[in-house]
Amino acid sequence: MELLGDSTADDTREFLGFEIVDIFQQPTAEEQTAYLGDKLTAYADGTSDAALTPEPLQATLNSSYVYQDASGSTGRTEYYAAELTDNPNDVLVYWMESGEVGLQWPLIYKRYTLVWPDDPSLYSHYLRPAATSASDAALTAVQLSADNVPILQFQDPLDFPRAFIDETSRFYTYLDASQPQHRTLLRLSAGTTIAFERIWSSLSSQLVRGTNPAFADVSGVVPMGGRLSALNLDGTGYGQLPAGTYFNGGSYTVEAWVNLASYANWSRLFDFSNGAGGASQMVPGFRTSSWRSRVEPQAMWLGRIMQLDPPSLTGSPPRFSHSTSGVMWPSSSTPHRRL
Repeated sequence: MELLGDSTADDTREFLGFEIVDIFQQPTAEEQTAYLGDKLTAYADGTSDAALTPEPLQATLNSSYVYQDASGSTGRTEYYAAELTDNPNDVLVYWMESGEVGLQWPLIYKRYTLVWPDDPSLYSHYLRPAATSASDAALTAVQLSADNVPILQFQDPLDFPRAFIDETSRFYTYLDASQPQHRTLLRLSAGTTIAFERIWSSLSSQLVRGTNPAFADVSGVVPMGGRLSALNLDGTGYGQLPAGTYFNGGSYTVEAWVNLASYANWSRLFDFSNGAGGASQMVPGFRTSSWRSRVEPQAMWLGRIMQLDPPSLTGSPPRFSHSTSGVMWPSSSTPHRRL
């Protein structure tokens, strides 16, 4: 194809260039799977598509399957997987390359299947106590930053909506025995930057305060007086994640704000292993005189070890954070998955 410009004085046209064009009567779409919350890409193997421009079909743009972000720094509109697809052709995208004089030509034709990931490490986990109503579940809501304008982008379509964000940006899910698990996709923004967070909520019958009679509610967890979303544990209560393989060779971070009332030997905020005496254990805990974070696979010390003086932990709620890379915690018949 020859590209010609304006007429010249000798009654010819300015030569701009040429393109060699392949013409197909019916293009064949390449199949690709994308996780909810991830940006749609031209290549499944991570090859850079920075030189290409995504152009979804109009039917895709008119749907709620993708979220459009035109405010980023890439100079192009980006598209994110925002809802589970129902049919093969729900999300169709041409990836365009620039040719002569800025003309855009389709290079890749993609058909996307949008799914939740199967890997539990790709979610933030939210242990939920049993609740009798949505208002009861709201008592243990998590406070999100209103500055990040949290929005419920998508949630599992169960019997009725189970995830909520209230007018003060508190997030919670309402689970019961009929619906013990739920997945939510949150959209957050800060200026021209957006991000998505996948939340996996699990009902835990083990999420109890403990056996100390000074704690009246031992069938569930409610906020401490005057504090939103704080668990008041007496040393015998705990929460337990469902069985599964977590942190499959990747990195993870355990984070919480902790108001430590007292030290007890081997009391711990987070305990994860494949059973008592098993091959893999992680115990960030509060010792009798200090705080220590450790990973202990096969009785070998790995990862980061930290100690803090007792005054820095008692009397106020300091931030607790433990990060480890490159480990896998398999499940077993007697797993430890306690918070």
